[in-house]
Amino acid sequence: MAKKPLSRNFRKQIADALVARVETLGLPNHSAEARQLGLSRARWAGIRAGELDLISLDKLVDAADRIGLVVRLSVTRPYG
Repeated sequence: MAKKPLSRNFRKQIADALVARVETLGLPNHSAEARQLGLSRARWAGIRAGELDLISLDKLVDAADRIGLVVRLSVTRPYG
């Protein structure tokens, strides 16, 4: 099986954090959640379903920022 691109892993981590955070906000429905995130309802439904190939990392980072999450990226060279 082919290894998934690293950017896919980043998108998954952010999407999982978005879902977890939104659940704690207690918004009344998926439409309200999508509005809070600055996303369309369809895009938010796709994220919740794990369909992450068509959304950019930038869009996910912006959505995270809108609900008070901080996204950090650390870049290092391999040692060994």
